[in-house]
Amino acid sequence: MRRQGVNGRGPLSRIGISIEATRAFCALALILAVLLAACGSDAPAVLPTAGTDASPATDEAASESVPAAGSVAEDREILTILYNALDGPNWESSEGWLSDAPLGEWEGVRTDADGRVSYLILGAGNSGQPLNGEIPPELGGLGALQGLHLSGLEAQYKDEGGRLGGAIPPQLGNLANLKDLGLTWADLSGEIPPELSNLASLQELSLQANKLTGQIPPELGNLAKLRHLYLDDNQLTGPIPREIAHLPRLFNLSLSGNQLSGEIPSEWASFSAMLQIDLGYNQFSGQIPSGLVNFDRLERLDLGGNQLTGEIPPELGDIDTLNALALHKNQLSGEIPSELGNLDNLTSLTIHENQLSGEISSEVWDMVERGVEIEIHGNQFPCLGGALRHLYIEQRENC
Repeated sequence: MRRQGVNGRGPLSRIGISIEATRAFCALALILAVLLAACGSDAPAVLPTAGTDASPATDEAASESVPAAGSVAEDREILTILYNALDGPNWESSEGWLSDAPLGEWEGVRTDADGRVSYLILGAGNSGQPLNGEIPPELGGLGALQGLHLSGLEAQYKDEGGRLGGAIPPQLGNLANLKDLGLTWADLSGEIPPELSNLASLQELSLQANKLTGQIPPELGNLAKLRHLYLDDNQLTGPIPREIAHLPRLFNLSLSGNQLSGEIPSEWASFSAMLQIDLGYNQFSGQIPSGLVNFDRLERLDLGGNQLTGEIPPELGDIDTLNALALHKNQLSGEIPSELGNLDNLTSLTIHENQLSGEISSEVWDMVERGVEIEIHGNQFPCLGGALRHLYIEQRENC
């Protein structure tokens, strides 16, 4: 997961307040805090200290923390339940588990300064052990948990044992401090619990490579801090909820390899941070919405393997940060827009197996000359020859 650091100095330095004035301010704040305490105020005082960066990003990070319910003893009990539910005795590595050692010394467990479980990372892709069984609902009681990663075995290894299956417990929606949830490469089934929308601090949701069914819950649009949403390689159906298209902070949206249908949303939030959209290999129909040009930093757009019709919008040539554009295996018609030649950062353009025709513009040939790989076979360009897979500059004289 990408994390953004806090740059620069605090606001006091930025507006040129002297050190003496800062010290006087701190002394006044200290006196005020003492007076408040003497008056019996229940509100804790937050005092500035030397070197404290009070930038907005720091304030936001501090506000994300929610008082953690439970205790170390309860965390230990929940981990014991998890160990038994996921066939712990057969894990390849279970160092520390079920012992009296601090929880932070248990394999795949990290703890905070209070000894509470803050990160739990288990599975074949993490600590090595294949998980077998179902996720216990008690896991939703780890009140200090910030990161949860449970993974099964990749498909080619599943015969070796280890099948993490069953439904995703809706109780995981109780993990108020959770920022990163990954349940991947498993046999999880059923629908995505709408209760996950209660995870107000969540920044990454990864549920790819499972057997999840049903529609994408529109309630996930409440996850205002979500930056990465990976639901690819499941059996999800229905349209993309409008609420998902309006998430304001997404970096990555990957919904490929499902059975999603309907039209791609025409109205998207103005995502200044969006880097990747992957909607490939679904059943989307209709035209490519020109509203996709609202992305200021988009690097990869994959709409291949759908049932899209109409022409390629020339407005896609305005996304000058694109380095990969995939529109293959649709039913697109018309010419290749010359405006795509404006994409100076593009390295890959896959438009094969459509119904494209007409002249190939000089701008497209210029793309080829500067090294853009254009996969073009399976269209209606007789001058290229039916067996040609990629567009080569040597073919220009034939067209």
